[in-house]
Amino acid sequence: MDSSPLRPITEAEVAAYETDGGVCLRGVVDTSWLTRLADGAEQALHDYGPHHYIQSAAGDAGFFYTEYFLWRRLAPFREFAMHSPGGEIAARLTQSAQVHFFMDGLFVKEPKTARPSAWHQDQVYYPIDGRKVVIMWFPLDPVSADTALRVVTPP
Repeated sequence: MDSSPLRPITEAEVAAYETDGGVCLRGVVDTSWLTRLADGAEQALHDYGPHHYIQSAAGDAGFFYTEYFLWRRLAPFREFAMHSPGGEIAARLTQSAQVHFFMDGLFVKEPKTARPSAWHQDQVYYPIDGRKVVIMWFPLDPVSADTALRVVTPP
Protein backbone atom coordinates (compact mmCIF):
# COMPACT_ATOMS: atom_id res chain seq x y z
CA MET A 1 0.00 0.00 0.00
CA ASP A 2 1.30 3.39 -0.96
CA SER A 3 2.17 5.92 1.73
CA SER A 4 1.55 8.89 -0.59
CA PRO A 5 -1.80 10.54 -1.25
CA LEU A 6 -3.47 9.43 -4.48
CA ARG A 7 -3.51 13.03 -5.64
CA PRO A 8 -1.86 16.26 -4.52
CA ILE A 9 -3.59 18.42 -1.92
CA THR A 10 -4.37 21.63 -3.80
CA GLU A 11 -3.59 25.19 -2.75
CA ALA A 12 -7.35 25.82 -2.58
CA GLU A 13 -7.77 22.89 -0.15
CA VAL A 14 -4.92 24.16 2.03
CA ALA A 15 -6.49 27.64 2.02
CA ALA A 16 -9.92 26.21 2.91
CA TYR A 17 -8.39 24.27 5.80
CA GLU A 18 -6.61 27.37 7.07
CA THR A 19 -9.67 29.62 6.73
CA ASP A 20 -12.45 27.23 7.79
CA GLY A 21 -10.63 24.93 10.20
CA GLY A 22 -11.59 21.89 8.13
CA VAL A 23 -11.75 20.63 4.57
CA CYS A 24 -13.24 17.58 2.88
CA LEU A 25 -10.58 15.76 0.86
CA ARG A 26 -11.98 13.16 -1.50
CA GLY A 27 -9.88 10.68 -3.42
CA VAL A 28 -6.64 11.09 -1.48
CA VAL A 29 -6.39 7.73 0.31
CA ASP A 30 -6.35 4.39 -1.50
CA THR A 31 -9.37 2.27 -0.56
CA SER A 32 -7.04 -0.59 0.40
CA TRP A 33 -6.08 1.48 3.47
CA LEU A 34 -9.74 1.88 4.39
CA THR A 35 -10.34 -1.85 3.90
CA ARG A 36 -7.44 -2.55 6.26
CA LEU A 37 -8.90 -0.16 8.84
CA ALA A 38 -12.30 -1.85 8.50
CA ASP A 39 -10.61 -5.19 9.24
CA GLY A 40 -9.05 -3.58 12.30
CA ALA A 41 -12.43 -2.24 13.39
CA GLU A 42 -13.84 -5.78 13.26
CA GLN A 43 -10.92 -6.97 15.39
CA ALA A 44 -11.58 -4.20 17.91
CA LEU A 45 -15.28 -5.08 18.13
CA HIS A 46 -14.45 -8.71 18.91
CA ASP A 47 -11.74 -7.88 21.45
CA TYR A 48 -12.29 -4.61 23.32
CA GLY A 49 -9.20 -2.79 24.47
CA PRO A 50 -8.55 -0.83 27.67
CA HIS A 51 -9.63 2.48 26.11
CA HIS A 52 -13.06 1.42 24.84
CA TYR A 53 -16.45 2.75 25.86
CA ILE A 54 -19.88 1.38 24.98
CA GLN A 55 -21.91 4.56 24.59
CA SER A 56 -25.25 2.90 23.93
CA ALA A 57 -27.20 1.58 26.89
CA ALA A 58 -28.86 -1.82 27.06
CA GLY A 59 -32.19 -1.49 25.32
CA ASP A 60 -31.10 1.43 23.12
CA ALA A 61 -31.91 1.20 19.43
CA GLY A 62 -28.57 0.49 17.75
CA PHE A 63 -25.07 0.06 19.09
CA PHE A 64 -22.57 2.88 19.70
CA TYR A 65 -18.95 2.13 20.61
CA THR A 66 -15.78 4.19 20.79
CA GLU A 67 -12.18 3.25 21.44
CA TYR A 68 -8.91 5.14 21.43
CA PHE A 69 -5.21 4.26 21.05
CA LEU A 70 -5.94 1.23 18.89
CA TRP A 71 -2.58 1.64 17.15
CA ARG A 72 -0.95 0.38 20.34
CA ARG A 73 -2.63 -3.04 20.13
CA LEU A 74 -3.93 -3.70 16.60
CA ALA A 75 -1.68 -3.95 13.54
CA PRO A 76 -4.10 -2.36 11.01
CA PHE A 77 -4.27 0.85 13.05
CA ARG A 78 -0.52 0.88 13.72
CA GLU A 79 0.24 0.38 10.01
CA PHE A 80 -2.17 3.17 9.08
CA ALA A 81 -0.70 5.54 11.68
CA MET A 82 2.88 4.89 10.64
CA HIS A 83 2.69 4.20 6.90
CA SER A 84 -0.49 5.67 5.36
CA PRO A 85 -0.76 9.00 3.51
CA GLY A 86 -2.14 10.60 6.70
CA GLY A 87 1.17 12.12 7.75
CA GLU A 88 1.83 13.64 4.35
CA ILE A 89 -1.72 14.99 4.21
CA ALA A 90 -1.37 16.58 7.67
CA ALA A 91 2.00 18.09 6.73
CA ARG A 92 0.56 19.59 3.55
CA LEU A 93 -2.52 21.03 5.27
CA THR A 94 -0.48 22.62 8.06
CA GLN A 95 2.39 23.55 5.75
CA SER A 96 4.79 21.76 8.08
CA ALA A 97 8.02 19.89 7.35
CA GLN A 98 7.37 17.39 10.14
CA VAL A 99 4.33 15.90 11.88
CA HIS A 100 3.89 13.80 15.02
CA PHE A 101 1.15 11.21 15.44
CA PHE A 102 -0.73 11.66 18.72
CA MET A 103 -3.65 9.24 18.84
CA ASP A 104 -6.36 7.43 16.93
CA GLY A 105 -10.01 6.83 17.66
CA LEU A 106 -12.65 4.47 16.36
CA PHE A 107 -16.35 5.32 16.39
CA VAL A 108 -18.78 2.53 15.50
CA LYS A 109 -22.39 3.57 15.27
CA GLU A 110 -25.00 1.25 13.83
CA PRO A 111 -27.77 2.66 11.63
CA LYS A 112 -30.74 3.98 13.60
CA THR A 113 -28.71 4.30 16.79
CA ALA A 114 -30.74 6.54 19.06
CA ARG A 115 -27.87 8.01 21.11
CA PRO A 116 -26.39 11.04 19.33
CA SER A 117 -22.72 11.87 19.16
CA ALA A 118 -22.29 14.86 21.41
CA TRP A 119 -21.03 18.14 19.97
CA HIS A 120 -17.60 18.74 21.43
CA GLN A 121 -14.27 20.48 21.00
CA ASP A 122 -11.36 18.04 20.92
CA GLN A 123 -8.53 20.44 21.63
CA VAL A 124 -9.61 21.25 25.19
CA TYR A 125 -8.71 17.78 26.45
CA TYR A 126 -5.61 17.15 24.33
CA PRO A 127 -2.29 17.63 26.13
CA ILE A 128 -1.07 19.71 23.19
CA ASP A 129 -1.61 23.25 22.04
CA GLY A 130 -1.29 25.20 18.84
CA ARG A 131 -2.90 25.82 15.48
CA LYS A 132 -1.20 22.94 13.68
CA VAL A 133 -3.29 20.12 15.11
CA VAL A 134 -5.02 17.98 12.48
CA ILE A 135 -7.87 15.57 13.15
CA MET A 136 -8.70 13.29 10.23
CA TRP A 137 -11.94 11.37 9.78
CA PHE A 138 -12.05 8.39 7.43
CA PRO A 139 -15.52 6.84 7.12
CA LEU A 140 -15.24 3.07 6.64
CA ASP A 141 -18.85 2.74 5.46
CA PRO A 142 -20.90 5.00 3.20
CA VAL A 143 -22.14 7.99 5.18
CA SER A 144 -24.91 10.36 4.15
CA ALA A 145 -24.48 14.11 4.54
CA ASP A 146 -27.10 14.25 7.32
CA THR A 147 -25.12 11.80 9.50
CA ALA A 148 -21.58 12.81 8.52
CA LEU A 149 -19.01 14.56 10.67
CA ARG A 150 -19.69 18.27 11.01
CA VAL A 151 -17.06 20.93 11.57
CA VAL A 152 -17.98 24.24 13.16
CA THR A 153 -16.00 26.98 11.50
CA PRO A 154 -14.46 29.81 13.51
CA PRO A 155 -16.38 33.10 13.67
